[in-house]
Amino acid sequence: MMRRVVLAVGIAFALGCVATMALGQESTDDRALVSSLNECIREENHLSVLFLMDESRSLASTDPEGNRAIAARAGLAGLGLLAEPPPGSQRVEVEVMIAGFGSEYVEYSRSEDHPDGFVPLRADRLRELDEELAGFANRLGAQDTDYVRGLLGAAGALADRGPCRLLVWFTDGRYDIESDVSRPEYDERAGTTTDRGPDDYEAIGREWLCGGPGSIADLLRGERVHVLTAALAVEPEDERFFTQRITEGTDGGGGVCGTRLPEAARLGVFVNSAAAVDLIFDLDVLCPECPTPTGSRTFELVFPVTQVRIVAVTQTPDFRVTLEPPRGSAREVALDEVEFEVAGVDGSATWFSSQVFVFVLRPRPEERSS
Repeated sequence: MMRRVVLAVGIAFALGCVATMALGQESTDDRALVSSLNECIREENHLSVLFLMDESRSLASTDPEGNRAIAARAGLAGLGLLAEPPPGSQRVEVEVMIAGFGSEYVEYSRSEDHPDGFVPLRADRLRELDEELAGFANRLGAQDTDYVRGLLGAAGALADRGPCRLLVWFTDGRYDIESDVSRPEYDERAGTTTDRGPDDYEAIGREWLCGGPGSIADLLRGERVHVLTAALAVEPEDERFFTQRITEGTDGGGGVCGTRLPEAARLGVFVNSAAAVDLIFDLDVLCPECPTPTGSRTFELVFPVTQVRIVAVTQTPDFRVTLEPPRGSAREVALDEVEFEVAGVDGSATWFSSQVFVFVLRPRPEERSS
């Protein structure tokens, strides 16, 4: 027996498909990363993802609304579609680590149950991972924005995972060392242990990140780590270009980073936005076949089915969500409503913000067997 439920949204929304971050403009670089990552996933049926979140105090002015946390939570929800897809779709084993960086690199998802910090992505784990990412909206006390420690930590964590690896890096896009403390790894890189200040360490770090062979950028590319960098709007322009070069190898200003530029073109994508919704729509790199409908969207629930997960991103806060069954009354779901029912289907909603939300629809047992 087939039943149809209509999801009517007053503006555009993103319907998650394969590891949807969200839907937006395509570019050649986007498609190269998509092709490389999806080919790996098809062969290995496994994906390791590390969310690397900026915790620097500069975010108090560059991201006062916690947009990076909203975008990361939407990305996690999209990955849930890959780990628990609709019936008939390929299920991929996905594991997730959540880490932060500022003055230090910290793995927040590490626990007694998960000593290596990677958590298998299942329905019963989504909430705790989502709550961890939500906490970054208020984590902005670090004095430094130390790319070196953040990226070295992430590279080390991903080094012993499977071949399909994705680093999702959220930052306000400016490498900055301010604290006047010793940094032994920087001294080792420079080959001396003379007294140094923040400016000296920053100069060493910039060379380490983007220099010749042995650079951190080349380390990530040599390990075939796919890097998706989501940077908040950054000024001055040269700082934005520097972060872009680390990710993609080149930038809009003619600069280069590292020596493995062909790998960088296939493995890295840099997006730059100020608002959470714009940032999410820019992260269209993992779902090339997903639709981007405007207005109402009709989809079919074919029984038996256990659940359907919908990741939605609106382009305006002025919208309504209505579930309209083929028989009976339509059900409007109010903003911040978390539990609802329509036509024998129980639903729950997670509202990341007034413009980003996830619906989970679960037909009742008697409906599944009908």
